[in-house]
Amino acid sequence: MRSSKPPVQYLVGTPKGRLSALEQALVDQPWHTARHGAQVKLLPQDGELYVLAESTDRVAKNARYAAGSSRASGNGCTTCSGCPSRARPCS
Repeated sequence: MRSSKPPVQYLVGTPKGRLSALEQALVDQPWHTARHGAQVKLLPQDGELYVLAESTDRVAKNARYAAGSSRASGNGCTTCSGCPSRARPCS
């Protein structure tokens, strides 16, 4: 990281264009376990340290969300049409 006075540590998003440029270099990096359920790839470049983080809990949550939104749009849902917990049926 660049030095500053006082020293600052922060987490920021990387612009999509730069992330695309770093994609191949990140693919080549190994995953490191940061804590249970979270892994990171580290890429030091141009005086910066890029960190790609992945959480297994977040991946599972996103998969559930995607499955729920496809069900709500009527894409093949056959089990919810009479479900009393829903305000209105999927189909």
